[in-house]
Amino acid sequence: PVAARSGGLVCAWHGGAVVAVSFVEVVGERAHVRHLWVDPQHRRRGVARMLLSERLRVARNADCTTVMAVAAPAWAPVLRESGFRSVRMRGRYEILRYDWSEHAG
Repeated sequence: PVAARSGGLVCAWHGGAVVAVSFVEVVGERAHVRHLWVDPQHRRRGVARMLLSERLRVARNADCTTVMAVAAPAWAPVLRESGFRSVRMRGRYEILRYDWSEHAG
């Protein structure tokens, strides 16, 4: 898949079709991952991690100190594997945080 950016939106394409989408919103020193979707036929291939890596780069370039995400149960493990830490649960959704101070270097 190839990633293409448009503002806060990043898409992964394969064979002319969008197979994954992620959106990040930057508000002051904090970024919020607002959307992460991967076509079921393209899951477990690293596409979500590629999109998150790109979103983290955008947040870092915007001088964000933290990145927040609210994740459904299926996506929380992907975020944790990418360096996010669980903050708390909101119903069945997990609130996660990526803090640059924990990822120095």
